[in-house]
Amino acid sequence: MRALNRTQRDMSVFKLAARRLKTEWRLMSSVFIGIVIATALMSAAPVYLDALERQSVNSAVGTFAERFGDSFFDIVVDSDFIPLEFDEIESAQAAQTRTVSDNMGSTYVGTRGYLKTTYYSMTLPSRVSAALAALEEPLEEDEEPPLPFEVGFAHYLEGLEDKVAFLEGGPARDVVLRGAQGPLVEAVVSVRTANAFGGLKPGDVLVFAPSVDSPVKVSARITGLIEAVYWSDSYWRDDVETYMFPRMPSEDGVVTPNSPPLLGIFVGPIAMTGAIGESFQGATVDATWYNGVDPDILKTWSKAEMRSRLDSLSDDMSLALPASSVYSGIGVMLARFDKRSFLTSAPLLLLMATLGITVLYFLFMIVSYLIPNRESDVALFTSRGTGIWRIFRLYMAEGVILTVIGAVIAPLIALPAVWLAGLLPYFWHITGGRPLPVHVGWMPFAAAGVAGAMCLAIFVIPGVLGARSGLIVHRLRSSRPPQVPLLQRYYIDIMFLVVGGALFWELQARGELVSGSLFGQP
Repeated sequence: MRALNRTQRDMSVFKLAARRLKTEWRLMSSVFIGIVIATALMSAAPVYLDALERQSVNSAVGTFAERFGDSFFDIVVDSDFIPLEFDEIESAQAAQTRTVSDNMGSTYVGTRGYLKTTYYSMTLPSRVSAALAALEEPLEEDEEPPLPFEVGFAHYLEGLEDKVAFLEGGPARDVVLRGAQGPLVEAVVSVRTANAFGGLKPGDVLVFAPSVDSPVKVSARITGLIEAVYWSDSYWRDDVETYMFPRMPSEDGVVTPNSPPLLGIFVGPIAMTGAIGESFQGATVDATWYNGVDPDILKTWSKAEMRSRLDSLSDDMSLALPASSVYSGIGVMLARFDKRSFLTSAPLLLLMATLGITVLYFLFMIVSYLIPNRESDVALFTSRGTGIWRIFRLYMAEGVILTVIGAVIAPLIALPAVWLAGLLPYFWHITGGRPLPVHVGWMPFAAAGVAGAMCLAIFVIPGVLGARSGLIVHRLRSSRPPQVPLLQRYYIDIMFLVVGGALFWELQARGELVSGSLFGQP
């Protein structure tokens, strides 16, 4: 019963508040407009900062893609010492592909693999006899004896056939054949590598093993000499020599133009696992997977989403492939972007906060003008025995009606306003005449709620404090109204406003307050 009576009293308070708002609609409309402007400005602040950040990310992705190519954003996964077995390699590639796809979502466009064996001793049987004969001849001073073998490796690069041209011979078959000294595979080498090792040509047979005295050997017959079609193709990732003319790294892992070349031969994955993996016990391979990322979809992500997904990818990949490492140009772009975004977001945030405080101040000024107009109503309420608590409830009901409606409308105004701001000439250099990328989230609605609570406090507290005066005080103020302040009595405030506007125009138009000389001084 008490709950029912309390509900009825609350409904009567809201009905009375609605009638009072309707009666004083002219003054209340100005208060309501102030509340809407304040909440809309507060709601637009996070949307505006987020839109500028997304637009900056959009521009950064476009700039890096234009400068370094789409492959700059690839997710590169390295995993060393994988057993040279077909099932092991397929399992590792499936694990990394699944991890990248789960974390990168719709930006993931495919995977390209690269396999590289350990170093082997390679030689041409036709050159062994010549090397042995040279060892029997006396050597000159400081002359090193010729070695009958070269250091090299076998590697496989997915999609190679579409990016190279055969200058001699033809492509190699991905099969395992029987040779004179064991398994035989077909391979291709680059023209530059062939010339560096005595002019290899199609038909030559290389024999290689982990060491010279190894009883088990694998033969590789060269079927063709290749050359990259376009060295600038993003397929090569600006490092075509790593694949077409590999060099021996130093002890620190550094490769220089003076590093000695390595005899790298391209073979198929079946030939690599079926011949090399089964012939040499404990053979391993280093795998690198290049996971493509679509820059156009990446542009729609925020900076926080990129960083979160990259961190999650690294954590998940360490569980899927413990001996792996993850690298992407996205991290490099974010590191450079953070330095610039801090310098631009801090002033914008301060500007939005200043504007918000200014609007709240003017709202407080409007409410202060509302209080004297309501002194007669408050005095009438108190003379009839209405307590401060009931007056507080009445003001609270009026404020809730105004602020709730304003807080609901504010995000609906802020979101399209920020979106359309990109069409302004001021933003053309970053948006190209397109709207700003606005993301609809919970932040603008939360900011509108906080701003609405502040407006509610500004509306209620001064009215309740002004309601403490009684009927006698109201009559005394009515008989002797307060004098107008000096600044308003002689319109000095308007004069300051005009002078300030003139100074602002002078600064905007000429960049200085004084043109020419001052007091005749040069």
